[in-house]
Amino acid sequence: MSVDDLQGEWRLIELTAGKPVSDAITVNIRFDRTRISGSSGCNRYMGLAMPGKAPGEIRLSGPLGLTMMACPPPTDEIERDYLSKLQNLQRFSVLGGRLILSWGNEKEQGILVFEKD
Repeated sequence: MSVDDLQGEWRLIELTAGKPVSDAITVNIRFDRTRISGSSGCNRYMGLAMPGKAPGEIRLSGPLGLTMMACPPPTDEIERDYLSKLQNLQRFSVLGGRLILSWGNEKEQGILVFEKD
């Protein structure tokens, strides 16, 4: 599987494994070759996601661009959490039609789970 297989739009259903995202908040990611974009709940973001050397590796190429609208709680907290995890993107896979993006840093790691929109 390659980054090309991720093309299209995916809706976030779990920000933390086993904890669904409220239907009242729309968080998604769109893959268009190496470009990514989407809604982080309140704002729009965009950036470049480059495949790594090993199968399934993916990294952001630089920081994400982001619109700067003020967001009400709890959307603001969900948005900050999502963007910080996305910024630490490491791997991708598709299991049972769901996109799994693994993230990690020196303190923690986890997954973001998406369904095709």
